[in-house]
Amino acid sequence: YFHTKILEPEKIDTIPIFNSASRNTNAFKSYLVDQFMDTYDVLLEKEKNKLDDLVDKLLENYIVFDLIYGNKTQYEVPNIKEIYGQMFKGKCDVLVQHAFEITVEDRQGNTQVWEYPNGAVVDLKTSSDIQKFRHSSMTYCYDSQAYIYQQLFDKPMLFIAIDKKLGTIKFSPCSEEFIFSGESKVKQAIKI
Repeated sequence: YFHTKILEPEKIDTIPIFNSASRNTNAFKSYLVDQFMDTYDVLLEKEKNKLDDLVDKLLENYIVFDLIYGNKTQYEVPNIKEIYGQMFKGKCDVLVQHAFEITVEDRQGNTQVWEYPNGAVVDLKTSSDIQKFRHSSMTYCYDSQAYIYQQLFDKPMLFIAIDKKLGTIKFSPCSEEFIFSGESKVKQAIKI
């Protein structure tokens, strides 16, 4: 729902939403049976409202807004390419085809400017704890995703994450070490 509302709003009505206090009510269970759906095929109204708030907070940030809706920007762009003898396919959230830069603050409060002279692949993420996003990135193999997408689209990768509880936004550029880690995981996966 989060990605669809931002990137493909014309498809938002295709996501089933049901007004129920929980997924355990008889009304919700009956709805699933009637619609031939599984539990998580349907979004609860309260979940939708929370996601709407997150989308609003994300798009209130003018840098994020410009990256997503600026000139020379495409959404849900597919590509396929051979990497180390295996075919990979992917669909990036946002393909930014214009130059931009962002300023990122590290944990010590130091700022660093990241320049993207030829644009970037931007991936939108939600996080249950934005302070742990760096750790989560390794846990969920975002390094592998970043490596693959950089290969598929020939552009650097930038993650934009938003905290699900606080609405705090974090720009997370991908360092050379992060990409190298992803490449190593991809090589290992191909080997296996």
